[in-house]
Amino acid sequence: MIDSSIRNFEFARKVITNRNLRFKTTAKAAQELADNGYGSFSKGYFSFDSRTQQHLKDWLKSMDIDWTKKLETGKSRTDMAGQSIYEKKGAKTVKKNWVKLKAGTSGCKLNGKLIDLPDNTHLEFEETELNSLEINELIIVENLDTFRYFRKELIEGMVPATAILYRGDRDDTRTIKLPDIKKLITKNTTSYVIYGDFDPAGIEISLSMNCDGMILPDLNHIRGLKGNAALYSDQHHQLARMEDKGIIPSSILPWVEYLKEAKQGFTQERMAVKSIPQLRVQI
Repeated sequence: MIDSSIRNFEFARKVITNRNLRFKTTAKAAQELADNGYGSFSKGYFSFDSRTQQHLKDWLKSMDIDWTKKLETGKSRTDMAGQSIYEKKGAKTVKKNWVKLKAGTSGCKLNGKLIDLPDNTHLEFEETELNSLEINELIIVENLDTFRYFRKELIEGMVPATAILYRGDRDDTRTIKLPDIKKLITKNTTSYVIYGDFDPAGIEISLSMNCDGMILPDLNHIRGLKGNAALYSDQHHQLARMEDKGIIPSSILPWVEYLKEAKQGFTQERMAVKSIPQLRVQI
């Protein structure tokens, strides 16, 4: 029995559409077809007759495959289901360009409609389904848990119509880049704020996104909180690199100095579970 693989489907199409009834090939599918009684394979040549071509047409037809058309691989399972009975051979990542979004404060409009959701829920949709996003500010959250259980009461000074966006990761969805985000925003006056871990890597990521502001912990409340010394040890060179480049804004220098003093890193999850108040700092 011939393996139902894209490789074999395409080789069968090649045989069906070939008028010479013989061609040179190194394809593994040639031997597999020959072993199953479809033509012969010898000394690098695959030979067949019109009956073989008809049998292969019937074989493809039994799987609802149109032999006159090349299979479009790399599609989603739904796309593949329109070409054959083997929809599971669809290889496309369905959620490759999806957006995770929620309203942090009231007044956010998506495609002209107010976003009104229960706590700890969010919208999830493909980028192409977003026609307009009317907001005053966008907070881009680095970590998924912090996004899912976003605690707006911990962030001081959130303005009306503030939306919360998950930045994305390699496992769940694509990492969103700020230029792409700005294309989706309706208001030219919208500001962009990054909310990441309070550690050297988090600061470097935030600055690399060229945002208008950062969400950082209230230093009066974080003092005394036990952080992760190993995290800081692994990342402290990133602070030195930013200092050498002279790219650290003066507005966040107190937080940089605190990290150097404490020699610890603080994740979003750690700060949230300990209810550490957060401040919006302009950069």
